Amino acid sequence: MFFTFPGYGCSDGEYNDLAVLAFNPQGFKIQALFAAPHKTFHISSLFIYSAFYYFLAAITYGAFIPSGLFTVSLIFGGCFGRIWAEVLLIMGAIDGSEPGIVGMYALLGAGECLLLL
Repeated sequence: MFFTFPGYGCSDGEYNDLAVLAFNPQGFKIQALFAAPHKTFHISSLFIYSAFYYFLAAITYGAFIPSGLFTVSLIFGGCFGRIWAEVLLIMGAIDGSEPGIVGMYALLGAGECLLLL
């Protein structure tokens, strides 16, 4: 699925989900969070990446340099929306067979994070 991230120690047909989030451009991360199917990203990878990304965003925002928070909040909210969707799927509260259900929760999380700005 992620053709912009070949190799990096993985065999053919495999990818590292944390590396997909860490080493791709922000636009691709947003697209992957909103459009990738269920079980594309592991919950622990989403937690690790969002904590690291939050730490870097806090340092950047506190450095008094002109930088935006729009895409940062989209990515951060998308990660937590996707985590919430994965937890609900594990609990059986939502149906995982519907295409785009985790992406919808990622979009809702990103929108909610924008409201908090």
